[in-house]
Amino acid sequence: MRWAPSRLMRRPQCALRAGYQQTCAWLAEENPPDAIITDCGPLAEGAMVALQQAGEQLAEMVLQLLKGTPPQQLQTLWQPWLQLPP
Repeated sequence: MRWAPSRLMRRPQCALRAGYQQTCAWLAEENPPDAIITDCGPLAEGAMVALQQAGEQLAEMVLQLLKGTPPQQLQTLWQPWLQLPP
């Protein structure tokens, strides 16, 4: 697939929620980006929260796989949620 910057470039408001939501949307794509660059702290914080949650879910699935759980049982559809830091 040819790289198309307009497909990935966004101009959300500078807010934690916006960074979280945009990162979750990118992670749900068939070909998520390899890197995320933000121009303000709150967007970066939101992106980090989304990436941390995705990493925790992936780590839990790998642990289950190592314990012998068949891969077919590890396919999960998660209900989306928004967890903002206090």
